[in-house]
Amino acid sequence: MLFLLGVLLFTSCGGGLDVKGLVGKARRIEVVRTDEGGKPAGKMIVHSEDSIGQLLSVVSNTDAPQVACDYDYEYRCFDDESKLFFLVQLNSAHLCQGAVFEHEGEVYYRYLSDDGAEYLKTLFN
Repeated sequence: MLFLLGVLLFTSCGGGLDVKGLVGKARRIEVVRTDEGGKPAGKMIVHSEDSIGQLLSVVSNTDAPQVACDYDYEYRCFDDESKLFFLVQLNSAHLCQGAVFEHEGEVYYRYLSDDGAEYLKTLFN
């Protein structure tokens, strides 16, 4: 019984949200790069729908395990009224490549897309 509950919990926590679907709601994304201590080391603001779509496409729809790695990038998504409505923390390190975000009270862990980590590294070069 406990095993079945665990399987149901695991399968219900993923797949329900396609991050790329937020392109229509996001009017700007602030991309923040952090250093090893977690302090901001760079920031850029993206307004164009194409660029917002490219940023969000870095997060795949494939569920990932929870990892104990610090994050080196953060997406702060703002709506029409300049209100923060979505926050994604990302890690581009080889063994920790993934993203974590909360949506409607649930925490999601996702892998980055195949070239997502490399794309993130090019943003501040």
